[in-house]
Amino acid sequence: MEETARKLDSLATLNVLGAIFTFTGAFGFGILFSNLYQRMLVAPSTDEDHLVFLTLVLVAVAARLFFIHSVLMIWVARLIRRRERFGTVFVVMAINAIIFPFGTLLFAFGVTVLSKPAMKSIFTLQPPTQPL
Repeated sequence: MEETARKLDSLATLNVLGAIFTFTGAFGFGILFSNLYQRMLVAPSTDEDHLVFLTLVLVAVAARLFFIHSVLMIWVARLIRRRERFGTVFVVMAINAIIFPFGTLLFAFGVTVLSKPAMKSIFTLQPPTQPL
């Protein structure tokens, strides 16, 4: 039981690290968005304006998705520490596979840890009484 708790705590910590990794990606997309926006404002009007605008929109959407995913990973780390919502945690572990390479490794570790038979019973027990 102690080893299982240690693995779950490791999984929660890795989720926080993954959130930092993903947030860094969102920040990078934000910088790219800023550079493209400045280019669009400064550059003279050309036939490629629609491509720059489309790229600008896609980068803005990607930045928001990365930010939302990092918030989701922090929320899941909190759920893991509280031992709540096993199904939600499992689904987000599957979503992590999209973010390569760290999310894929986190997905593999998360599925390995969460697929143990005792895990579901641990999540249905009362959450720990200590503050997190």
